[in-house]
Amino acid sequence: MASDNAATPGEGWFIDDLRVDENPNRNNPITLPFTEDFESSATGWLLSGWRAAADEGAVDDGHVLRTGSPGLRMAPDTLHWAVLDRPVQLAQGSKDQATFWTRGQLNTNSHFRLNYSTNGGVTWSDFGSVNQNPGFNTTTWTRGQA
Repeated sequence: MASDNAATPGEGWFIDDLRVDENPNRNNPITLPFTEDFESSATGWLLSGWRAAADEGAVDDGHVLRTGSPGLRMAPDTLHWAVLDRPVQLAQGSKDQATFWTRGQLNTNSHFRLNYSTNGGVTWSDFGSVNQNPGFNTTTWTRGQA
């Protein structure tokens, strides 16, 4: 837990029943084509700050992966990520593409990135062509393709 130099209200934070285990899917790569619509939750994802939720305004009129809660803003110095729980193996020189839709608001010092790793998650790079930066603010869906 970290704070941006502000007091932590309430009785503090608690952790209980921690378990460390191996990801059973780590050696089972995803085969293409791969599609995720989050209609049946976010099974197959490792999530921090994201959750599958019903959304009548979804691109497919069903469910989305979302952060935050209606009317609440993301706290300063917060990082939310969603990572597939298994690798996607692409052939050398492949011309595969990822497409996705985003909707939301990014204020000062906020950004959205689509990242990839070529070394099992040791380091990550982003597809700069689909970066969303401060000032992105839309109630309609924006299509990204990398």
